[in-house]
Amino acid sequence: METLIYTVRKGDTLFQIAKNFGTTVNMIARYNGIPDPDVIYEGQILRIPVSDIPKCMDKYNKQATTDYIVKNGDTLLLIAQKYNASIEGIAELNKIDSPDMICEGQVLKIPLSCVPLKPDDEMPDNNNEGRLEYTVKSGDTLWQIAKKYGVSVAYLINLNRLTEPDCIYPEQIIVIRK
Repeated sequence: METLIYTVRKGDTLFQIAKNFGTTVNMIARYNGIPDPDVIYEGQILRIPVSDIPKCMDKYNKQATTDYIVKNGDTLLLIAQKYNASIEGIAELNKIDSPDMICEGQVLKIPLSCVPLKPDDEMPDNNNEGRLEYTVKSGDTLWQIAKKYGVSVAYLINLNRLTEPDCIYPEQIIVIRK
C-alpha cells in the first residue's frame, strides 16, 4: 500500500479524510497510531494509506481549496509559495486574468494538494503521545522542514520557541507536533 502525507485542516474528521482518499478510518488511525479516531487536530500530519496514488491525488487535488484574504504587499507568487500551489492554479480557480491584479482584502480560493510520501522520505513514527520530531541534517532550513511536513515556518518558530530561526544546526531536534 502506498502512502500520502496530509495536513489536517480546521473542521476535518477522519471519516471525511478517509472518504476523500478512498480508504478507511481504521486504516488511517492504525497507520498513524491514533488511539481515538474522533480526536484529530488542525495542523496534524497524517500518513494516508491509499491503493492508487495518481487517481487519489487527482480527485483530491481538484476539489480541495481554502480561502485566503489578500494582505497589503501580497503577490500571487508569495501566496503560491506559502501554500505550495502554482500561480496558474490560483489564477485559474479565481478567474484572474492578470496575476498582477489582486488587491488587499480580496478573498482568494487557494487550491490545496496532498503529496506522495517518497520511499526515501523520513516520516518519524508517531508515539503514543502524538509527538512528532525531526532531527536537523546539514544543509536543512526551517523553510524546507516546514514544507516537508506541511506546516508554516511561523508555526515551527513558535512551537520550538526559536529565538534565532536562521540558526538551526545538524542534530538539533525540531518539534513538528506536540
